[in-house]
Amino acid sequence: MSSTDSLVTTEISSMLSKNDLLHWLNNFLKLNIAKVEHLASGAAYCQIIEAIYPGQVQMHKVNWQAKHEYEYINNFKVLQQAFVKCNIQKYIEVEKLIKGKFQDNLEMLQWIKKFFDLHYNGSSYEPAPRRRPVSRQSTPDIKRPVKKILGEHNIPASPIEPVKAKIDTDEMKMTIHTLEKERDYYFGKLRDIENLVQKYEDQENPVILSIQKILYAVGDDAMEIDHI
Repeated sequence: MSSTDSLVTTEISSMLSKNDLLHWLNNFLKLNIAKVEHLASGAAYCQIIEAIYPGQVQMHKVNWQAKHEYEYINNFKVLQQAFVKCNIQKYIEVEKLIKGKFQDNLEMLQWIKKFFDLHYNGSSYEPAPRRRPVSRQSTPDIKRPVKKILGEHNIPASPIEPVKAKIDTDEMKMTIHTLEKERDYYFGKLRDIENLVQKYEDQENPVILSIQKILYAVGDDAMEIDHI
């Protein structure tokens, strides 16, 4: 796609209404999402990226029945890992999206549509089978047949091991990246609470004092804090 075509496609994506965007999403993924707010689970976002980068999203970890925010967060972890793996430079505002607010998810959907238009190669894609969880039992056990053929001793080192080691390293990097984002998110929340508490610390409010005690507890002191 030329730079001119990309610019035109991006402009068209920006002009689409919420109904047009939902129609595109439902038609492509064979879903029946009624409201933009229902995209807060993150599942549909995961599958759009999977369609663009086949095999790069751990679809078996995506919970399509998610109903709660902690379940939504798990789906967004899958999406974040895919972004890292595919080198997609986009910060996901998970804490906003999981709240199910219209504007936040509309902006994410608009971005997804633009990204799809720019990067999807137009190949045939069947979404429904990709939403089925992968069964661990379906993976054949190749170790025992090999042992029977070669005998229990003097089995040569597997050439798969270096590849497996690299995959494990990549997984570790993605996990560390995700954990760092979570750490920054929760640290930001604690900082917001601290700033709020500091506004009322001169009022000798017992609740404020209790919150300060929790925030600044160190080591064994944290174990002795009474509940508010």
